[in-house]
Formats: sequence, structure tokens, C-alpha cells
Amino acid sequence: MKARGLAALTPKAALTPYEFERRELGAHDVALDIAYAGICHSDIHQVREEWGPAIFPMVPGHEIAGKVSAIGSAVTKFKVGDPIGVGVFIDSCRKCASCLAGLQQYCEEGMTGTYNTMERDGKTVALGGYSNLFVINEDYAVHIPSNLSLDGVAPLLCAGITLYSPLRKWNTGAGSKVAVMGLGGLGHMGVKFAVAMGAEVTVLSHSPSKKADALAMGAKHFIDTSVPGALKPLYKSFDLVLNTVSAFLDINEYLDLLKLDATLVVIGLPGKPYEVNAGSLLNGRRRIAGSMIGGIPEMQEMLDFCGKHSIVSDIEIIEASYADKAYDSKKIRQALRDHGIKDRILRKKPNGKEMSKRQKVLNRMYSKIRCAVERVFAHWKGQHGYVQARYRGWEKNQLHLDLLCVAYNLKRATSIYRQKSKQESCV
Repeated sequence: MKARGLAALTPKAALTPYEFERRELGAHDVALDIAYAGICHSDIHQVREEWGPAIFPMVPGHEIAGKVSAIGSAVTKFKVGDPIGVGVFIDSCRKCASCLAGLQQYCEEGMTGTYNTMERDGKTVALGGYSNLFVINEDYAVHIPSNLSLDGVAPLLCAGITLYSPLRKWNTGAGSKVAVMGLGGLGHMGVKFAVAMGAEVTVLSHSPSKKADALAMGAKHFIDTSVPGALKPLYKSFDLVLNTVSAFLDINEYLDLLKLDATLVVIGLPGKPYEVNAGSLLNGRRRIAGSMIGGIPEMQEMLDFCGKHSIVSDIEIIEASYADKAYDSKKIRQALRDHGIKDRILRKKPNGKEMSKRQKVLNRMYSKIRCAVERVFAHWKGQHGYVQARYRGWEKNQLHLDLLCVAYNLKRATSIYRQKSKQESCV
């Protein structure tokens, strides 16, 4: 079946139009016309080979929502016109204990990813959802409730199930106290689900600008973790803590928030291994656990739950032709805006186009500002080894930074004094 989409032809390359062949319908296959495909940050990692060698050309996309356009002769689960979803995997061994239990994501032979992998025949490269057409075995697709918008459903098939699964696993319900670390693409789904399940939800975020959004989603409390000591009043407060943060942090501060026999679930991948203090676990029989998406039965359960409670993801719709732009530094610029900071990030020339006169002027202005600032940063890094600020903690960072500023200003003042003395001696 002829298909077209967007592909990275080589590692780190921009997404470009790409025509390719999908397999013909088998007896148990369904074809779907793709309406929306979410952009997950894992797509970016894989296109850039940040998770190891990848298969190219690569058509990313594993958050797929569309409608059935054709069915195989033996299909019983779907009919033409049904709204349908495809998530992170498209097949598994089907015979191991995990698969038989409906936990295909933990297949002992390894699940077959939606893209950047080989299908079970060992010959066909799996190509993802940044395309107009998809073919999948009916057992690995899910029904989308008719009352939900397809655009808001697409991210549920990765981000949504990633949060729904641990909430169900650890029996979240009325009377539960749940903390969600981070309010991004993952975190906001955790808030929506936990609230709908009847839990009292607290959002832990270093971005105070997100407080209004958190409360609007139903969270009872919002804690600004950038404030020193903000977590101390929450000691032994929660039955479940969901860590959606992908940056390294002191996990022990958050383990201390757990009640007796409570659990912290790691969902975001940190930049380096956590340093867990055994005492934080021993004090209260606390647990630290991990969780990864969900199997087909749980994905269907999640979508039915979303249909019942009218839950979809908060999204920004991007035309397919601009998908590559979403891989840019948008996330960084948004993080700065969340902190009330106007970015001075230099813009790059668009592919095949001239940069506007306004942007050229702005880039020149930004360069003058950056020069003055980055000179100081370069001195700190080159002369004082200031390269791992994020791993020191708030208080140590603040002290270190203050001392560096004093040292730099003294050296700068000495340099200016010498220059002035030299000029005066010449006169």
C-alpha cells in the first residue's frame, strides 16, 4: 500500500517528505487514515540517535489517532469508519507470561516498537505515524470513544497511558494523596487522571507560572520547589509520588515525602543514575519503582476512562509541514517564558528561505547582549571549572555562584585599574 509521510533520511537530518510502501492487508490487519500523530520527545531522541544507533530512513511517530479505512477478511474487532488508536508498540511475541497477561509492553522477547525497529518477520522496517496511512494487526490497536476529539487523544497513547498505568497499579482512588513532580506533557496527564480517580493531588514544580494551570486541572495544592525548604512541610504526606521529571535531582528529598509503605514511581529518565540513600527507603518501608506505558487491555481501559470523564491531552496543533520546527528549541524558550524571562536565543535561517530583516536585527542585538554575559560564563567555566551547576543542589549552587561573582569582579576590577593606570602613565 502506497503511503507518504515525513522521514529523517539520515541521523540528525531534518524531516523531509517521503514516499514508501506499507504492507498489504493481512487477514487480521486494519488500515487507518491517520488524522493526528503526536510529537513525543522520544521521537527527537531517536531521530538524533541520542539513544544509540537507529534505522534510517526513519518515519517517527507512536501517538497515532485516525479512522479505519479498510479491514482484513478475518477482522472482528473493528469496522470501517471506527476511530482507532495506535501507541508505542505494534506487536509482541504473544506467548510469554507478560503477553498472555495483557502486559505486552513487558514482552520477554521485547515488544515491537511502532518505528525504528524490525517487525516480527525480521525483514520489514517499522515506519511510524508521521504519515497518512498505517497498517496494523487488530490485536494491537484500540477503540477511541466517539465523544473524544482525535487530536487530544493522540498523546494519550503514550503520555496518557504512561501516567494512567502507575496510578492504577498503585490503587489510586478516593482518599489517596498523590504528588505529581513536574507539570509538562506527562505531568498534566497525571493530574487529570488522579483527580478523576478521586485523589487529592499536589503538584511539585519549579515553575511558579504553572500554578494556575495546575489548580485549573483540579490539583488541590501547588508547591514551588525552587523555594528553599518548600518540601519540608510535606514530610510523610503522600501515598504515591509520580516523578515525571527527566532531569537529575536529589531523589531522597522526594522519598521523604512518602507515608508508611508508600511508593515513588520513576517515569522520567534522568540524565544520570539517582543516588538513593538507603535510610530514605528504610524509614517507613518506602519503595521506589518504575513504570512504562501499558499493555493493550490497559490502553483500552484508559481510553474508556477518558471517554467517561471527557479527558484529553492539552495540545498545540502543528501542521505536518512544520513538524520539523517542533524539534527546535521551543521547549527551552517556553521554559524561559515560564520563569518570566525573555529569551535571547539566536534564531537560525529557515531551510530554503532568507531570514527576515527584523530577525537579522534582533540577532545582532542579541549577540551584543550575549557577548557581555557569555564572557563571564566562559571565565567561570574555563578558570574555575563551573560546568556542573545542575548537580550541586540549590543552596550549594547559590553559595558557589556568589563566590564566583566576587572572584570575577575582583579580577575585572584589577584589570580595569591596570588599564586606567597604564593610560594615565602614557598621558
